[in-house]
Amino acid sequence: MEFLEKIREMYEKVVIEKESGDLMMEHEAFARLLGRRTVVLNDQSVLFKLFDLAYPPSTPEVLIVTHEGDKYLRVDCLQEPADAKGAST
Repeated sequence: MEFLEKIREMYEKVVIEKESGDLMMEHEAFARLLGRRTVVLNDQSVLFKLFDLAYPPSTPEVLIVTHEGDKYLRVDCLQEPADAKGAST
């Protein structure tokens, strides 16, 4: 799915490779959008609130969830790893 690939690409470029330059502004804008539309539930599920647009029929139904009446995309790649929870010492 292209959106999830974009998240992975941004993470690799900004966090892992510490990229700067031409794409940095694009990644910053995308990160702000992601931050504004993302919620983390009590079970640590990460959801991105979908816009009121049609999404591709190839989108796996298991990735689309309803939360508080709105449609969200599961963004499991942003979920905190189980072994990292509570390990901030």
